[in-house]
Amino acid sequence: MLEVVGLSKRFRHHRTAAVADLSFRVAPGEIVGLIGLNGAGKSTTIRAAIGVSLPSAGDVLVDGLSITHQKASASRALGWVPESPVHDANRRLGQLLRYYSRMAGPDARGRPLDALADWGILPYSDRPFRTLSMGERKRFALAVATLRDPTYYLLDEVFNGLDPAGVAQVREWMLAQRRERHGVLASSHQLRELQALADRFVAVHEGRLIGEFSADAIPVSTQSRLQIVFRPIDDAGVTLLRSFGEVERTSNGVSVTGKSLDAAAINRALVQAGYNVARLEATDPDLEAHFLELVRSQR
Repeated sequence: MLEVVGLSKRFRHHRTAAVADLSFRVAPGEIVGLIGLNGAGKSTTIRAAIGVSLPSAGDVLVDGLSITHQKASASRALGWVPESPVHDANRRLGQLLRYYSRMAGPDARGRPLDALADWGILPYSDRPFRTLSMGERKRFALAVATLRDPTYYLLDEVFNGLDPAGVAQVREWMLAQRRERHGVLASSHQLRELQALADRFVAVHEGRLIGEFSADAIPVSTQSRLQIVFRPIDDAGVTLLRSFGEVERTSNGVSVTGKSLDAAAINRALVQAGYNVARLEATDPDLEAHFLELVRSQR
């Protein structure tokens, strides 16, 4: 069991604590989503759990071992993917991975470069770390985290910077970790991705726990939402969709939110009006709505 116990973290020159008396658990074979607004304390919590930041109070226990007082032993069971991975800028990926493999000792996988192959970056093994894009850095961080097959993974905004193929691979990988009885603690602003993956959620706001609930406990929304990609996206098409619900433009299409939306009727109306509908899919806003309601209740 990974246990965060009364964790508090206060930084110098800050009047309020970044994290205050936070407690929750992650069991093997469980994915837990850590959710919160910017500055809520998610990254601080994960950094304390992995042992790179000492708590001001409380502790993190990894199968009963204190990350504060028994770090060398406790950290053997942990794999970490930071929000912004940082490594020696001028070292080549193959060199870095071999170095981390030696640090892992007998627990490391036999062929460390296989980890690069797993994440599609083996052709980059001779490239310096500084030349990688953000998505490639995330893939490298995942390769490092999986070197010794830890019991628990701590993933901080793991989807950031990844292209759609990378997001899909991480999604499938996380589900595989659950099947193999690994525990996963994942923070993300991409709540729809987390809702599709997590068994439970820990919601934090301004450093404090404001809710802990299972995926099954999320209230069913009376509203539904459709993501639609059609061409051309023009004012007339947006006006047409407003007859079905509230319309919001997205990066490559629109979203329509309303009560009991009829996807077939919307598709038919767009086609009859001369639009080419490339994609129309339902998304579930319930986790987002539930979390925002928890935040509003704190005011």
